[in-house]
Amino acid sequence: MFSVNASSVDSSLDDFDFSSKGDWRKEAELLRAKAQAIRSEARAMEVALLANKKQQRDAKTSESDNVIDSLFPPKLPLPPPQKLAEQLKTERWSIEVINMVVDRMFERQMIAVGQKIPEDKGLDFSVGGRADKIIQVDGPEFDRLEGALDILQEAAAVLDLEVETEEQEAQNQTGSKSNVASRRRRGWDGRLESAITARRNELDRVQREIRNRKFATEINRIANTNQSIAEFIRRSALNLSLANDNQEEADLVTSDNPIDNATQVLETLRLTPMWVPASFLPYIISSGKSTLGPEQVQLLESSVLQGSRFFVTSSDSIPGAAIFRGNLRTISGTMMQNTTAQQTSAVFGEIQERLQKEGLAEAVQLFFLPDPEWQFKRDEVQQAPKPVLLALSKSVSPDMSISSTLPNAKLIASTKSGIAYALAIFTTLAYSISTYALNPSFFKAIVNHGKARVLARCVPIFLGVVGIQLVHEAGHYFVAKRRGMRIGNPVPVFSFSTGLGLYGCITPLKSFPPNRASLLDFALSGPFAGILASLGCIIAGISMTTRASTTALSTFPFVTAAKLKSSFLVGSILSCLASKSIMLPAAQPVPIHPLFTIGHSGLVASALNLLPIFRLDGGRAFAAAMGARQTPIVSVAALLLLLSQSLTGGSAIGFAWAIIILIFQRRDEVPARDEVTDIDNLRFGTWLFSLLLSFAILSPFPGNRGIIQ
Repeated sequence: MFSVNASSVDSSLDDFDFSSKGDWRKEAELLRAKAQAIRSEARAMEVALLANKKQQRDAKTSESDNVIDSLFPPKLPLPPPQKLAEQLKTERWSIEVINMVVDRMFERQMIAVGQKIPEDKGLDFSVGGRADKIIQVDGPEFDRLEGALDILQEAAAVLDLEVETEEQEAQNQTGSKSNVASRRRRGWDGRLESAITARRNELDRVQREIRNRKFATEINRIANTNQSIAEFIRRSALNLSLANDNQEEADLVTSDNPIDNATQVLETLRLTPMWVPASFLPYIISSGKSTLGPEQVQLLESSVLQGSRFFVTSSDSIPGAAIFRGNLRTISGTMMQNTTAQQTSAVFGEIQERLQKEGLAEAVQLFFLPDPEWQFKRDEVQQAPKPVLLALSKSVSPDMSISSTLPNAKLIASTKSGIAYALAIFTTLAYSISTYALNPSFFKAIVNHGKARVLARCVPIFLGVVGIQLVHEAGHYFVAKRRGMRIGNPVPVFSFSTGLGLYGCITPLKSFPPNRASLLDFALSGPFAGILASLGCIIAGISMTTRASTTALSTFPFVTAAKLKSSFLVGSILSCLASKSIMLPAAQPVPIHPLFTIGHSGLVASALNLLPIFRLDGGRAFAAAMGARQTPIVSVAALLLLLSQSLTGGSAIGFAWAIIILIFQRRDEVPARDEVTDIDNLRFGTWLFSLLLSFAILSPFPGNRGIIQ
């Protein structure tokens, strides 16, 4: 980097008489001062050299930018290739200048998509930016530069064609190549297009090599750490995608081509760091252009969080999201050691009030979460994840999904809902008719006499099954309204088996729940309302059956004694109200009041929905009670247990329910705004009671087969 004149050092050493018996300490100090002067001189020379290199680099960059702007003026349409070719020919451009322009245009493309270009490494670009920097993405500028490169290449092809044509004409007429040689002396030799193509390919190759190196580095890091594969895939999504850099990175613009849509999703994932929880990714991807900028992030930290009881120690941000890590403090300013639900709720409530006061609530939404990057095996010192604040744009909402951004999304959704309602009506009618299949008088009237009017007996059962489901959804609706949660229209889930009318409804959340307590209340309200209504119908049905006359019994639905004893809870009620029915053989048909069949269907559907699996009501309740981190593991275990029980026991109800979950309900639940604050003891006990209640309904009465067995 620098050179030092050796003669100056020699002359400095000559000033000392090493053989004298003088004061060596003074001579050492003088020598030390001379050495310091030499180091300062060398340092100054190095600084000057670096400044000179930077000046040359800036001058070259400025020259390239001026040339690019002269060829492709900003804010003006790109020129046609023919016009650009004439300009290149008139100004007598050389291949060296062309390559310089191509390099600079490629650099500007990388800058437009937020990729950092080291000053000292030429084409050794690094993918992405640092996590603590705001990556500004300019998709239109990237597309404009890409189009300019294509036009430049087409203009070069025009000039190459002219050279080839002139050479051919010269050979045909005089055999002379003087015109061509003159053109070559000016820089055109008929290989300009191939030179540009080779240069662009080289730039792309360098980018791929850098990506491969980063990919290999990530693999090596995983091999030596406890990082999960899912975490690695999230960080390396761009490396696994096609090398398609001409996508607009700031906006998720949907296309009719599924491959384009998948590429756009992967490009958006590139900008999503690990600290963004996976449960938020679908909503961030589908939210479109974000409105959370660096100014708002800075305002959040300086005006909202500064002075609050959440002391920020570090922060990271990307376009549309920011995370603030820190410690919770008491009112006196000391750090909280053992936080309670009241304390964490109070801290988050205070921050929400400050957000509203600063006028940011309309543009920013905050989430109080356990640290998404915490890992138990890695962070052994810290036994539990610390609370963090996640800030997202207000446009991020569960109301949006990737499928909702597709063309004709509303028409597709309406069609799917219509099909679901039609199938639900059909399967519920089939269940209503199947309850009378063992009734001798009903069978004879239909098969032998063709009296279709007896089907009117099935209508009350059909209406009752639908009514139980309406009670279930009403429970969800009223709790959601009281807790300030928006929900979508329920979509019925039809049954593949005649042993059940409806499996229930899929009721999507259209907003983030305020906290885990609200999510638990919403999740359990529907099943509890349905179970209470169903138990009322069952008890009333059994009581009315025991008091019915023989003539009335002949008009009732008939069910096997095995069905009466397929549920431990129902069997226990029967043993109290109609003990003799418990002693009947399993295959014995038993007349029962229609209210019983209505209640039995609703009871089974509610119990199946209480299973702790993904987005079922039970899965939502588990996430609220135990936290979202454990939900996927427990959901998979419960689903495998349901499948094993169904397959070994031959239960069509359980197997069909497992398939429906895998198709429609396998995603994680919508996270709450406050995931840190635990639920109170009363709610936790209620959740445990719901699990026991579901187990009591689905487990068989002793000596019989269960509903899912």
